[in-house]
Amino acid sequence: MSNIDDAVRYSRAIECANIPNLDPVDIDSFLKISKDDWNLRAIKDASKYVCASSLASEEDIRASGYGDVKREFLPRVFPDKNFDENSYIYPVDTVLEIGCGFGRMTMFIAPYCKTLYAVDISSELLRIASSRLDHPIYQHVHFIETDGMHLDGVPNNSVDIAFEYIVFQHCSSEEVIMSYIREVGKKLKIGGMFIMHGRDVPADTGGISKGNTWHGCQCGGDLVRRCTQGTMLQIVKEEGVGTDRYWVTLRKVVS
Repeated sequence: MSNIDDAVRYSRAIECANIPNLDPVDIDSFLKISKDDWNLRAIKDASKYVCASSLASEEDIRASGYGDVKREFLPRVFPDKNFDENSYIYPVDTVLEIGCGFGRMTMFIAPYCKTLYAVDISSELLRIASSRLDHPIYQHVHFIETDGMHLDGVPNNSVDIAFEYIVFQHCSSEEVIMSYIREVGKKLKIGGMFIMHGRDVPADTGGISKGNTWHGCQCGGDLVRRCTQGTMLQIVKEEGVGTDRYWVTLRKVVS
C-alpha cells in the first residue's frame, strides 16, 4: 500500500472523512473498506468510536454499556416489566446482538439470555471483546466475525430477540442494511422480534458516499418497509419517526 493510500485510509477511518471519489464499484469493495476502517479504529482508539469517549477506562465503558442496556434494551425486550437492582427476569433463550463492538453492551445483555450470538465486522473489536468477557459467566456468549452483510454462523430459526443499536447509523450502504434485515428474518424463530435502531434523517447533508464508513445513509421507516415487503417480518412498533432516534420493532410471523 502506498503512502497516499495509507493517508486516505487514515483520513476516512480516523477522521471519519467523507471521500466521494472513493466510491467502490461493487459491494465487496465497500465491505472490505468497512472492515479495514473499523479494524483501524479499534487499534487506534476503540472506545472513541464505540462509546464516544477517547481512551475510556474500563469503569467508564461498563457504565456506558450498563446505561444503554437498561435504557434501550430492557424496556423494549420486556416492555411490561419494571426494572430495579433486585428485579429478576427469566432469561430469553437466544439473543442476537448485531454490531457488538468490544462487548460494551454484550456483557450486560448476557445475563438476560441462555445463548447470545454477538457479531461484528471487526476482528480487532471482537478480539478486545473476547478478552473483556473472558470469564466463565460469559461462556454462553459466542463472538462471530461477519463479512459486514451476512450472518453466517448463526443458525436459522434459532433467535428469539435480535437487537441493533447505533450500528446501522454508520452504514452508508442501503444494500448492506437491507441484507442484514433479511438475514435477521432467516435467523429469527416464528414470533421472534428484531429491535432495530436507525436514523430517519440524512446523516450527511453533503452527500453520502460508499467511501464513507462513518456517516450512514438514512435508515428509517421507508427503508424498512421496502426491505420487509413480501417477507415474514412485520412492523409491530415505530418510535422517533422522522428523527435521528428512530426505533422499529419487527416480528417474524407465519406468512
